[in-house]
Amino acid sequence: MNDSKNVLRFLHKNIFTQFGVPRAIISDEGTHFDNKLMAKELRRYEVCYKIAMLAGEQRLLELIEMKEFRTQVYENVRIYKEKTKKWHNQKLMPHHFHVGQQVLLYNSRLKRFSRKLKSRWSGPFEVHYVYPHGVVNIKNIDDGMINKVNGQRLKAYNRVPPLIDKTMMYLHDVGVCPTENQISRPRQ
Repeated sequence: MNDSKNVLRFLHKNIFTQFGVPRAIISDEGTHFDNKLMAKELRRYEVCYKIAMLAGEQRLLELIEMKEFRTQVYENVRIYKEKTKKWHNQKLMPHHFHVGQQVLLYNSRLKRFSRKLKSRWSGPFEVHYVYPHGVVNIKNIDDGMINKVNGQRLKAYNRVPPLIDKTMMYLHDVGVCPTENQISRPRQ
């Protein structure tokens, strides 16, 4: 008797108010549907009650179909991930670094600030150790601190002749890169 009251409460609260009154309710020989209180309420709403003898078999077929569908979805997801990984790996450039080589480190945090002319490469750093899967230990030349970074964030450093006086530089010829003898000292 208590089961049928709970079922009626559920039908009123969740089915009739949200979806409207159904034409029929089909169950698989549930005892909470087979009593006078339930029959009275279903007649009041003009709902036909049917017992499905094959509902268990139908449900079993639905479960088997859902399992097949799930395995197919897992297979499709696996194929999609493999294709995405292959596409992404095509875009990666292999970098080969050796111990002692000088490199520059890409600073991704500068993207947030709008500094058009500021370089996003910091360094130079010296390669201290190269791991087999692309991880590189770099040593800061100034203070000797060692950091572990992803090799994709590094690029080889090609040295440029150092400036004698970093505060001021005069270019004699704009089309030619200045060398040490073309850099003028500030006039006093």
